[in-house]
Amino acid sequence: MEVLSIALWRSKTLINKLTKEELGALSRNLYGCLEFDLQKVVNDGKGYQIATLCKHLELLLALLRSRGIEGEEFKMIFAPDNDLTKKYVTLVDDVSRIVIDSDIELKSRISLQIEKPEMFHNTPDLLYALRMYLTGDSGANAISISGVSDE
Repeated sequence: MEVLSIALWRSKTLINKLTKEELGALSRNLYGCLEFDLQKVVNDGKGYQIATLCKHLELLLALLRSRGIEGEEFKMIFAPDNDLTKKYVTLVDDVSRIVIDSDIELKSRISLQIEKPEMFHNTPDLLYALRMYLTGDSGANAISISGVSDE
């Protein structure tokens, strides 16, 4: 999953090569990975798992670009009213709460340009962007990806 995250950000067209079935399976499997990551962070604290969690969150952001693929069946996989998408919103909220409460720094390779409301000023940009995109919030239109660093 971590390698896929890097690959999907290096190639903008790679997402278009996925079938509907592959994208659906990836979305379900990624949810399980993120649940596992979150549990490990809660139980074991900082360290390696934070970097893995971050890569998996970056993969989720990359997969959300599938909404731009032609065909309704692709758009439905991450539609805001989809049950799995709603579960992702709850999971992102849980990650945000734990990251903020535990003062954990998420070091994302994705540089985002975001204007967040005051109530979200402590929320890491990646988590705020994910929440906006997952919920279909109109504020997501003001988010732009300014770069991806492979350092």
